[in-house]
Amino acid sequence: MNILMMASSKRIGLTYHLTQLSLALKQSGHNVIVVASSGEQQRGLKKLLENADIPLFILPTIDTISLKMLKFNALQLSRIIDKKDIDVIHANGLAHLFYAYFGRRMSSRKPALVMTVHSYFHGEPYARIYLIIECVLLNLFTDLVLPVSSMTSNELTKSGLPSRKIMVVYNGLNLKTFDESLMKKVSSSRIQTIINEISGKPIVISMGSQLVPRKGHVYLLKAIKYVKDEYSNIRCVITGTGPLLGKLKKMAYSLGIADNVIFTGYLRYEDMLQILKLANVAIITSLSETFCHAIIEPLAAKKPIITTPVGVAPEVIKYNVGLIVPKKDSKALANAIVYLFDNPEKANEMGLKGRKVCEMMFSIEKIVNMLEKAYILALANSCAE
Repeated sequence: MNILMMASSKRIGLTYHLTQLSLALKQSGHNVIVVASSGEQQRGLKKLLENADIPLFILPTIDTISLKMLKFNALQLSRIIDKKDIDVIHANGLAHLFYAYFGRRMSSRKPALVMTVHSYFHGEPYARIYLIIECVLLNLFTDLVLPVSSMTSNELTKSGLPSRKIMVVYNGLNLKTFDESLMKKVSSSRIQTIINEISGKPIVISMGSQLVPRKGHVYLLKAIKYVKDEYSNIRCVITGTGPLLGKLKKMAYSLGIADNVIFTGYLRYEDMLQILKLANVAIITSLSETFCHAIIEPLAAKKPIITTPVGVAPEVIKYNVGLIVPKKDSKALANAIVYLFDNPEKANEMGLKGRKVCEMMFSIEKIVNMLEKAYILALANSCAE
């Protein structure tokens, strides 16, 4: 099958996870062509595609909807579709869908068009209105829609998208690559300094998220203040960066936990995993998510999770891989942290189960298999119209 994968529409070009997905589809025997804007989430992603003989076409404005660029982008896509005999276009955002739809119309071929729904301004006051508008466009433009969790699927059906056009396909994790990254040596003195600071102490980690209000970091800091009463040497590592970084640092000082909290700033993926490897518990305090990679990566690393009921959390927590706490409830979060610190055998058992759940639900091989079924269904839907 010839697949045109349109890389992330987050205005950063290639992302790590979509690159890994493209590589896995290629390994499964498909011809994969990637279209992306000029950036990449971390250095080396373009090189990975090149080494795998996956063509990469750069369209600088592909991540932003623009009527001014409609004709140019659609024309470029139509030429790629014709030249590469594309069977399926896989869009990863509304901007991609917009250009892909018109590119398909301009093409002599009529490939199936699918779109993964990664986000929809969830948690914002206007999310419902946005979803209703998005569902109208999805119904008109796509042959199949791939929400990344059952929770997202339910939101789409409530907003008017017919269930026959929906197939849940999770985001995947290449466990072989993940394990290799987990075992790599520390790459910088900055990361080694952090590791020296946390080694031998009870550690919780909040990983890989932007420091923005909906991630709920303020409730984690308040929880650490409670936990410190029983575990004075606790270390809370918060990875990532964002507009709340300064405010969160000030809050840590005002709560008297500045010595217990480490803000790492931006980390390369491999460096983040070096810290995860030492953590006792991974914390997810989000107020809303559609999927949440910060849930599956700790599971893959055999770490128990404490999470709010967001994204795929309700789908994995039933396997006893961690604890679930209400949103915005710092006291409940603190109690959950103390419980896992007090019960290391139970925490270890949860971590081992988490790895099995990750293999069962989120391994890249499992996701590629699901995608292959989705593409076949999309092609059938396209032919039926």
